[in-house]
Amino acid sequence: MASGQVSNITAMATNIYRCIEKRPNIEVEIILAELNITRLSLYNYLIAFKEEVAIYDEGVFKVCDNGKNLTLDKVETYLQKELPVSNKPSKVERILYLYHLLYANIPYGGVSFDDIMHQYITLLEHSSASLPKEKSISRTIYRDIEELEKIGIIIDRPSTGNKKYCLRYNYLPKLSFDQASFLYVSMLLFEDTILDRVSSSALAEFEKAFFKNSPNVSENITTRIHVVGDTLANPAKFSERFTKLIAAVVNSYQIKITYIKLNREISERFLQPVGLVFKRGVWYLVANNIDNNEYRIFRTDQIMEVTLRNIQFEYPEDFSLENYIGDSWGVFTNDKVEEVILRFSPRVSTRVKNLQYHRSQKLLEELPDGSVIIGLEVCGLIELKSWLLQWGNEVMILEPKYLGEELAIMAQEIVKLYKK
Repeated sequence: MASGQVSNITAMATNIYRCIEKRPNIEVEIILAELNITRLSLYNYLIAFKEEVAIYDEGVFKVCDNGKNLTLDKVETYLQKELPVSNKPSKVERILYLYHLLYANIPYGGVSFDDIMHQYITLLEHSSASLPKEKSISRTIYRDIEELEKIGIIIDRPSTGNKKYCLRYNYLPKLSFDQASFLYVSMLLFEDTILDRVSSSALAEFEKAFFKNSPNVSENITTRIHVVGDTLANPAKFSERFTKLIAAVVNSYQIKITYIKLNREISERFLQPVGLVFKRGVWYLVANNIDNNEYRIFRTDQIMEVTLRNIQFEYPEDFSLENYIGDSWGVFTNDKVEEVILRFSPRVSTRVKNLQYHRSQKLLEELPDGSVIIGLEVCGLIELKSWLLQWGNEVMILEPKYLGEELAIMAQEIVKLYKK
């Protein structure tokens, strides 16, 4: 059997699936006209999609004929009427059926021979009045598996510890059209950021996998949804370094970095990276400093160079990234946890109530004038001060008193800049 035959049938199956998935309860006549297929072919594909929730659910297909949903009984009755009793499925039909069965079971580690046998019997029962013996069906299944392998489709056969047949295929999750569109939009958030290179290549793959037959979708998303945020002057340069950091964190590789502090002091560090943290628009690397065996935090946009060392380290079993960041307002954890009480004005109270700025945040009181009082249990107050300064006169620090005094001094220094 030529590989082109399987490709053509598989492509048509994909087109039908997406057509129904995107437009549930679409009329049969619309599908026939758009895809240029016969009703007999369409109904055969529908039978193959019986296990797909996006197409079929509780005895009813998400396809309409004159305003009424097609039922399994109606489709089967039509096929029995249109197909001669002796019309067994062709080799192409069987192999497409087998390929679809194997593909659908990739996330479950494959499918057993008994399950394949059951599906073949079901297929043959729909097509022929005389059912072959099981030995004959078994030989047919083995031949069909070999046909798939002849055209380059690799199948992992049952082995010790694994009793299933499985396509050797990088699993692509089943996503609805809405889910795929949502994920595509979310990746736009990373444009011109430290994840720019990875997200751009992922977007291209997404377009090929999910929007292949609807190329206008990705164009509409990118032209009609605009994301504005802080970006990097040279995202490609930082993206390459960040890719190395991800590899080091995931695979527990030691790294050497060149790091520049805010005072422009440059140093080299040998690190064991244990995690990456994204907080308030900035990525941070958490790593154990090999020289002094202390955990430190580094802003990734201040890392000038990353070198992966071909040395793996044992990831510390007692380390928790979430606990390490813990109660810090940002990422600094080198001061004590304190109670902070803030009063926000009526003009911003709705926003403050709707957003959770910290995991410890609690609404303590709503005042008659519409202002609100919230409480926090945080460390890293040096970072908190910068955030509070953004609110201007919309916030007042009630506790601790010294924090309010320090913020007042910062405000006075700002005023001095503009009085010169």
